[in-house]
Amino acid sequence: MDKYDLIIIGAGAAGLFAASQLDDKIKTLIIERNKCVGKKLLITGKGRCNITNNCDVKELILNTPVNGKFLTNAFYKYNSFDVIDFFDSNALKTKIERGNRVFPVSDKATDVVAVLKKTALLSYNRKLILDERVTKIIKEKDMFIVKTNSEKTFISLNLLIVTGGKSYPGTGSTGDGYKIAKSFKHTIIPLKPALVPFETKESWVKKMQGLSLKNVSINIFDDKKKS
Repeated sequence: MDKYDLIIIGAGAAGLFAASQLDDKIKTLIIERNKCVGKKLLITGKGRCNITNNCDVKELILNTPVNGKFLTNAFYKYNSFDVIDFFDSNALKTKIERGNRVFPVSDKATDVVAVLKKTALLSYNRKLILDERVTKIIKEKDMFIVKTNSEKTFISLNLLIVTGGKSYPGTGSTGDGYKIAKSFKHTIIPLKPALVPFETKESWVKKMQGLSLKNVSINIFDDKKKS
């Protein structure tokens, strides 16, 4: 049974970046349920990957949905300018587009994922396992016992859950992290969708599939009442 200082569950943007910031002395295992890392990241920004926004912390907080103040401390410790510097220092040049959105100069999300994977695994003390889904975690004294779908067992002093939300099941974001947190008696606030498609009765809408519109707003009325 392998023993680690830290197990990271999820090899998306958060998991890979977290691993890249660790001290080389920390023996770390990254477990990813997909057959590749950063699967959801690859489709962001229509395959170009909007890395961050070129703005200060106050603006970041202002534009964070629901409870931006919760992230104040984290943003001040590592802001959007730090993110840009991270990629620039790892040979991925960035550019700023409309709305201060930051993209890789190459316009390829694959390049962003490649940098994250490379920096996450630079240390000899980090290991990545793909196509392995965590099914159960048990806490015994000061140790976490992590079990997977292939009946493998790993032990760790620390645990980092970065499995993403429940936004895109096809990429592996099926809400596993919420289940894990709930199993440790954490309170889970009922989930609400943020970006959702519209469903209409009219059939002509389907003909517009694939059409992208910029700077478009929409008003929704329910019994003549604007929502």
